[in-house]
Amino acid sequence: VVGVGDGWFAISDGSLKKSINVRDFIRVYSCAAPPLGAFVSVVGICGCEQDSGRNVAIIRTRNSDDVVVIRK
Repeated sequence: VVGVGDGWFAISDGSLKKSINVRDFIRVYSCAAPPLGAFVSVVGICGCEQDSGRNVAIIRTRNSDDVVVIRK
C-alpha cells in the first residue's frame, strides 16, 4: 500500500509503465483500510479514470472481504 485516502487506497508492484500520461499506482476503491506499507491481495473490477489529466488504473471491490492483508 503506497497511499491512502477517504474510501480508497493505492497499491503498486513497481511494474506499471512510467509515462507522462499514466500514474504508477493502482487506486483501489474499498471500505477496507489496510495500513500504509502493507502487502495486500485485492479482488475486484478493473477500470480507468482521469486524475489531473493522467490515466489512473482503478479496482472497485465489492466489500472489505475482497482485500486481504498478506503482511503489515
